[in-house]
Amino acid sequence: MKKKKLIVLALIIVIASAGIGTSYAIAVDAFNTNGDSEYWYDVAFTFVSTSDNEYVKDVAFVDAIIIDDNNIEVSLTNAYPGYIAYIDFTITNTGIDPIIVDAVTINPYNTVALDVQVVDVIAGTILYVNGDIIDGQVTIEVLQGAAQGTIYPVTIDIGFADFIE
Repeated sequence: MKKKKLIVLALIIVIASAGIGTSYAIAVDAFNTNGDSEYWYDVAFTFVSTSDNEYVKDVAFVDAIIIDDNNIEVSLTNAYPGYIAYIDFTITNTGIDPIIVDAVTINPYNTVALDVQVVDVIAGTILYVNGDIIDGQVTIEVLQGAAQGTIYPVTIDIGFADFIE
């Protein structure tokens, strides 16, 4: 009988101890079980500009626009073999928590006509706070297999994940 009383007393102490922290959190209004989570992370393309290797004549044209936070749409018009377009961009941490860049992906494009390379963006780069940036560049070289008078679209997509220390 005495052993049962000790077990019951031990259980009461454990339950009471567990409730002390919760009771304190509720008393100081720090325990909130409804509403939005405070943890939020995101990145976005915040800047894009273009240039090319044409100096004497402007025959080809490159255009790049940010279509949403994670994608840039690039189009080459009137491009010819040897033409190189440069797309400079900035990726910004727009969330309130650290993120890590998984990759910058070039979605499927015509590999016979174009060689597309991402420069200065490394998977694993950490953007610690809101406002941290990565400046990068995409170079698009038009190859011998390009058709005359064709518009070539290229979509650049960023991938990221939350950074857990």
